[in-house]
Amino acid sequence: MKLLSPPILLSGFSLGLAISVYLSATQQSQVQAQTTETFPQLELAGDRPDWLPSPAAAPTVLENVDPSPNTDRVVPGEDDRVPMNNRDYPWSAVGRLVAETADGNISLCTGTLVAEDVVLTNAHCTITSETQELHKRIAFQPNLINGAITNADDMAWVEEVLAGTDFTDSGDNPDPNDWALLKLDRPLGDRYGTLHWQTLPAETLLGKAEQLDLVGYSGDFPPDNPGETAGVHEGCSILADEEPFWIHDCDTTGGASGGPILAEIDGDYYVVALHAGGVTDENDVPLFNYAIKIDQIEAGLQPTDEE
Repeated sequence: MKLLSPPILLSGFSLGLAISVYLSATQQSQVQAQTTETFPQLELAGDRPDWLPSPAAAPTVLENVDPSPNTDRVVPGEDDRVPMNNRDYPWSAVGRLVAETADGNISLCTGTLVAEDVVLTNAHCTITSETQELHKRIAFQPNLINGAITNADDMAWVEEVLAGTDFTDSGDNPDPNDWALLKLDRPLGDRYGTLHWQTLPAETLLGKAEQLDLVGYSGDFPPDNPGETAGVHEGCSILADEEPFWIHDCDTTGGASGGPILAEIDGDYYVVALHAGGVTDENDVPLFNYAIKIDQIEAGLQPTDEE
């Protein structure tokens, strides 16, 4: 079996302004090219930063959001993704992450607002797993559709990263702690909504066959404008509990890393798993996708004995 490479990388950018050039090019006039003084240098957070989401806080559920103007992962079998041309909640809480890596490449991933200024994604969207180097800077574009966000001022920069792993001991194997929380430089949850996570027992998740949704900014989708609009696979499933991962059949490709797997519970949407990667055989035939368990995230956020 072969592990597919985590985020999608766009090579050929080596200047310090690479990320700004990329953003201004892909969003035309919406995002101005910015100088190095306008975005923060990325930093690792301490063990328990004061900006961690409170488990007791209620998610920001939006009732009225402006309507849409146009109301390598595994794709097992037929591709069931459709473009998410929708600015309504809960889709509005999901956005694209654009990062400049330590070696100057541009990496694309997916993230979800889980507090007004905190985004949930994969650790490998913030750290290059092969070198354990933190990315230079990361931008979050909420509810990006056709390369545009509702308001150019809502593009946020990541100030701090709390990562579940730095991949030091991972080798070539998937890491069960491949999650990260990102502190933004501005609050967005009041305008785009927030989604809380929820740990569900295996029998409950496995019983929700064809009832889950995965949202991600895949690098091959939509075919006419890849990565500029999220793809959503509505009605996918958790297939198996392969400790410490969930195995799922939601269609994704590179760039959907960090995408939420959503379930509707008592009328509200929750993140019930965090998509992380896919596996192929020696001939690149898709086998399955895997996701990080929410209880892995919650365990990583528990205070240590020293605290």
